Amino acid sequence: MVTIKDIAKEAGVSVMTVSYALNETGRIGTATRQHVKDVAQRMGYQPNAVARGLQRRRMDAIGVVFGVVPETLVFDGYYGRVLDGICRACGERKQKAVIFQEPSWDALYDNLSILADGYCDGLILITPLKDCPLIEPLLRKRIPFAIVGDSREDPRVIRLDIDNFGASVSIMRHLGELGHRRIAFLQGDLWYLSSEQRHQGYLQGLRELEARYNPALDIPCGYDPAGGYQIAQNLMALPVDERPTAIFCSNDSIAYGVLACCRDLGVRVPEDLSVIGIDDKLQSAGTTPPLTTLRQPYHDIGRRAVEKIVERVSHPDRHATPVGTLELLPAELILRDSVGPAPRLALR
Repeated sequence: MVTIKDIAKEAGVSVMTVSYALNETGRIGTATRQHVKDVAQRMGYQPNAVARGLQRRRMDAIGVVFGVVPETLVFDGYYGRVLDGICRACGERKQKAVIFQEPSWDALYDNLSILADGYCDGLILITPLKDCPLIEPLLRKRIPFAIVGDSREDPRVIRLDIDNFGASVSIMRHLGELGHRRIAFLQGDLWYLSSEQRHQGYLQGLRELEARYNPALDIPCGYDPAGGYQIAQNLMALPVDERPTAIFCSNDSIAYGVLACCRDLGVRVPEDLSVIGIDDKLQSAGTTPPLTTLRQPYHDIGRRAVEKIVERVSHPDRHATPVGTLELLPAELILRDSVGPAPRLALR
């Protein structure tokens, strides 16, 4: 490995002069500075990024924090596509993306010293829990961070998400326009704020449609196909005049289970039952039938999170007292083949 001493010997200058030239500091002549740089390049010198970062008090690295098991990180469409947006944005801004993954947010809290050791300029927390234990410690330590997939009411924190409440209302209006009034809602994991917001949007949608609220059609469900399958099986066992004409799934994974159940039971989608989700994961265009869903702007969310962190780190004087921001990015309803008019019998 080439050192600055090797460069100094080859260039015929002092070690201090090499340091000044490579770090763009000190008062040395332009010709000398360029001569040292040319020698360093010719010798294949690679500066120590960590040492330079510590000297500059900037590591040009952003930590991306996940409190999920590895299988979820790899196979869940949301995490992978948001991470892709983050990595692309980091590459454009010459930043490194450093991934921190633990199976739970409590485990991340236990390793807080690693997150806060100074090797990352800022952090992006992906879909933290409503009671995420990292928020307050990071605020106290004044570490720049943003949260993605969460729009909690906390003016101290940078937040990026979609309007989950408004997204649910728009889905309910779309179903209402097709004549649906008996609409079941399969709610996702209750420890995520987005799940609660989508549920509130469902309730608001019922009110706008002047549809009767039926607690038997408002069902908690984990964010997984197995839960969707079991609940759909129970709903289809109801008397015909009590069954939903549409099932609004809190995410696409739940909808996959509902569609599988319908296929096994011989329930026609959308002739007998309409099914709609949220996310537009990669598999959703290939389900049978293709799933109507609300597309999240994954890459834009990741990109904006990076931009927010870089701006805060680059201008610390503007953020002596950290002030949070809330940015809700637009989602798009993707119309495919799993939603249709309410069955005629249901309209009588």
